[in-house]
Amino acid sequence: FINDIVGSTCTMVARLFRQHAIMPEPSIALCMASGIISDTLFLQSPTTTEVDRDILAWLRHYVTVDLDAYARDFFAEGSTLSISSPEEILASDRKTYKENDWIISISQAEELGMERFWERKDDLFQALEDHIQSSQDDFACLMITDISTQSSYLLTAGEPNIIENIDYPAVERHLFDLPGIVSRKKQLLPQLMWILNRVHS
Repeated sequence: FINDIVGSTCTMVARLFRQHAIMPEPSIALCMASGIISDTLFLQSPTTTEVDRDILAWLRHYVTVDLDAYARDFFAEGSTLSISSPEEILASDRKTYKENDWIISISQAEELGMERFWERKDDLFQALEDHIQSSQDDFACLMITDISTQSSYLLTAGEPNIIENIDYPAVERHLFDLPGIVSRKKQLLPQLMWILNRVHS
C-alpha cells in the first residue's frame, strides 16, 4: 500500500519504474504520461506536485511523441460534451458528499474551450434538475473546466438556500463564473462545505 500526496496515481506507478531502473516501453510510458496529463490538467491543477512534474519530465525521454502537442489533442479529443448525453456527462465524474445533514453531488467535465458547453447548457441544466428529482441529493452541480483558460463555470440545481449563498459571480440564476478555479477537491469543495455549514437543512 502506497499513500502519497501526488496529483496522479500514474505518478506513483512511473516512480516505481524509475526506482527499479525499469525503462518503460514507449506505449507504457505514454499511458502513464496520459494519466498524469489528465489528472493534473497537464500540470496546471492546484493538485499538481513537484513529484508529478519530475516524473512527467522523466517520461518524456521514453515516449515517441511531443507531449505538449499530444496534451492539446488529448483534451480536444476527450470532450465528453461532444460525445455523451447530459446524463452520461453528469455521471461520468460525479462525487457525492454529506455535510451538516445535506447531501450534494459535484460533477466535473474538462473542455478545451467553452463552445460546446454553451450549446448544451439548457440540456445539462435539465439533467441536473432530473437528477435532483430522482436522487436523495439536496443540491447538484456541474463544474465545466476550460483547460485553455484555467477557469470554470458552475451549473447548479436543487436547494435554493445553497444556490443563493454561492458567492461566485452569477452569470445567470443557476450559473456561476469561477475564474481561476479548476480543482473540485481543493478549490470548489471547501467553498461549498462552508456554505453547507451556514445554511440549515
